Amino acid sequence: MAAIDLAGASLAITLTLAIVLLVLLLILVLPSFALFRADEVGILTKKLSGKKLPQGKIIASEGEIGIQADTLMPGLYWRFPVVWKITKSKVTQIPRGA
Repeated sequence: MAAIDLAGASLAITLTLAIVLLVLLLILVLPSFALFRADEVGILTKKLSGKKLPQGKIIASEGEIGIQADTLMPGLYWRFPVVWKITKSKVTQIPRGA
């Protein structure tokens, strides 16, 4: 009878760990994917892990914390959400002669 209880407890622990890992996957990994279409661009903002921007500078060009100079072109990207924030923006096209 004791062996059955241990097997049941082991199964419960395994199921609990599987559920916790699935929740972490859903919370951290899946939302951090970003897909950009041909008419969109991604603006990266670094939230952690870097130097602070010097005073008077508004765009980070050397990996500092803040809005990055590099943008994400159309395609699929993954960035760790604790470090990066990705903002989608529409590309504005100005017709010739306007």
